[in-house]
Amino acid sequence: MVGDTSLSLGRILQNKGIRGLRLAASSGWATGLLHAVTTVEGWVAPGSEVELRLNGAYFGRQVATDGYYVFKNVPLHITKANLLEIVITEPSASLGLVGYVRKRSGIRP
Repeated sequence: MVGDTSLSLGRILQNKGIRGLRLAASSGWATGLLHAVTTVEGWVAPGSEVELRLNGAYFGRQVATDGYYVFKNVPLHITKANLLEIVITEPSASLGLVGYVRKRSGIRP
């Protein structure tokens, strides 16, 4: 673990946080290149749809059948700030969207 960031999402994610930054060697370890990845996980109402956007681009979407969601190996920029956006839509929500979270990493350009 090289770095650590924490974000409390309050009642949206039932007081669970987003934590962690992992620097890992690329598959071509001999090249000496490193890349940063993180895992974004949390809890929402069962059956909710969770979408992750990374730096303004769609990364993935999943239905949290049991209320837990996880996006693994989310690639991050090492030298500039990253913007993570989580969009939560509960199945019972009449208007659809119930939660929207924006988190910019603490790395300064």
